[in-house]
Amino acid sequence: MENDKIFEFMTKMYADLKESQGKMYSEMQNGFENVNKKIGDLDKKVDNLEGKVGSLEAKVSSLRAIRDISKTSDKGEKAYDFIKELSNKNFGN
Repeated sequence: MENDKIFEFMTKMYADLKESQGKMYSEMQNGFENVNKKIGDLDKKVDNLEGKVGSLEAKVSSLRAIRDISKTSDKGEKAYDFIKELSNKNFGN
């Protein structure tokens, strides 16, 4: 009879252990999914920022070209028209 009680106790302990392991595994998987989602969100933000940086680089390049032309030109009509066209293209009217 004592052996039966020990066996029942051991069986219950084993079942509780398996249940706890299942819960822990489930919580770990949920944690991994949350981390993966956050990484995905960060990837989107980085892609967005890279696009903005690319746009800013193009504008800076245009501004440098405008600066260089204005330094080297005789301020003739062609240089003025080019600068105006380039400015309007990149920055609006």
